[in-house]
Amino acid sequence: MESLEHSPFTTSPLEIRLAILASMGFPRAIHVFLRCGKIALSTCVEPSMAENYLTGSERKPGGFLALTSDSELAWARRLQSTWGPHWQCEEMAQKTPGYQQHQPEDNWDSDGAEAIMSLLFVCKKLNMEVIDYLAANVALHVTNFSTLDQLAQSSLISVPLHSPYGLFTAIGPSLMKLDITLRVPLLFLQAVCDNTATSTTSGTKAPRQTSLPKQEWIALWPALALRLRKLRQLHVWLDHDDSRSWSFVNERAVLAPLTGSFSAENIVSLQDVTLTLPNFHPLHENPEIHFTYSSLQISTCVTVNRRMRPTYWFEASFPGEPATRLHIADFPIFVQYGGFEDYGWEDWSPEQIQEMEREMWLTGQLGMHIGVLSCGEPRHYVTFALHPEQLGL
Repeated sequence: MESLEHSPFTTSPLEIRLAILASMGFPRAIHVFLRCGKIALSTCVEPSMAENYLTGSERKPGGFLALTSDSELAWARRLQSTWGPHWQCEEMAQKTPGYQQHQPEDNWDSDGAEAIMSLLFVCKKLNMEVIDYLAANVALHVTNFSTLDQLAQSSLISVPLHSPYGLFTAIGPSLMKLDITLRVPLLFLQAVCDNTATSTTSGTKAPRQTSLPKQEWIALWPALALRLRKLRQLHVWLDHDDSRSWSFVNERAVLAPLTGSFSAENIVSLQDVTLTLPNFHPLHENPEIHFTYSSLQISTCVTVNRRMRPTYWFEASFPGEPATRLHIADFPIFVQYGGFEDYGWEDWSPEQIQEMEREMWLTGQLGMHIGVLSCGEPRHYVTFALHPEQLGL
C-alpha cells in the first residue's frame, strides 16, 4: 500500500475528509463474502427487505407465464439461492450470465462496493477512515456461515490491516449494523436440536448432508457478540432449503445461542435485534418449540418478525435426477390467492387477512386436502367447513 501522507486529501482537516466520504454516497448496505479465499464486497440492492408475502413467482425471468427452458432454469437457480431474498444481490455479486442490472434504492451503482474496496488500498490513513465510516454508517450483510465465522474469529487471525481479511479485523469492534441471511439445510437445523434425520420418512426425497457441525453453530454467536461490542442493530433472516414446513423446526433451540448472546445485558449499545422467521401453521403451534404469536417480543430489544415462505420449489427426488417444479402453499394461503372481494376483504391488509385465516384454522372453520393438478404438480387446496356468508364475513 503506497503512502500518501502528504497528499492534499490526507493533510486536510478530519471534518473535511469525513464530509468528502459522506458526499461519495456510500450504499446503505453492502454484502461481504468470501471469493477465492479473500474478502469481497458487493452492493446490496435490497437493503430494506420489508416484504413478508412473496411467493417466489417474482423471481421468474419474463414473468410467471414465461415457459422457456432458460426461464425455468434461471427460476430454479434463484429459488435455490443460498442468499435467500437477496438473490438479485447474488447475481450481481457473482456476475451471473444473463443477470439484470438492478439499481439500489440509494442510486449507488452495482460496482460501488468494488470502489469502496479500492479506497481501502489507497493508503493506511484512508483505509482506517473508510473502515470507521463504514462501521458507523453502512450495514454489513453476510449470507453464509463461513464468512460469518470469519468475522467472529477475525481477532484471532494475525493479518496486516490493509489486507482483505484485515477489513474484518478492523471493522468488527466498531461495527454498528449487521444483517445476516442464512438459508441452511434442514438436516443442519435438526442436528442443532439433537434430532438429526439420516433419512426421510416418505422415501421420496434425497437426504441432504450438512458440513456445519452443531458445536460450531453454538460457539459462533457468543464469539460474534464478543467481537461486536458497539453493535446497535442486528437483523437475522433464517430459513431452511427444504419444501417441508417450518412448523416442525425447534426454532427456540436453534436460536437459543443467538438470543442468549445478543442482549442488552451483554452488549450495552444494542438497541434492536430482529429475527425474521417463516410462519408456522396455526394447527402446529407449539410454545415449547415456537416463538408463538403471543411471544414475538422475546426481550426488550429482541423481536420476531414472521414472513411467508415461498410456495414454488424445484426439487429432485434423488441425486442426479432432474428437478421438478412444485407448488406447495403453506400458511397463510388466502394472502396468496385473494379473490375475496365479495366478502369485504378487498381493503384488508395482508396482515389482517393472515390473522383472519389463522383464527379460522384454530376454530375449525377451515379444512385442507392435497390434490394433484393435470400437470402433475401437488398443490394444497383450502376448503371451507362453513361458507364465509355463514361466518358473517
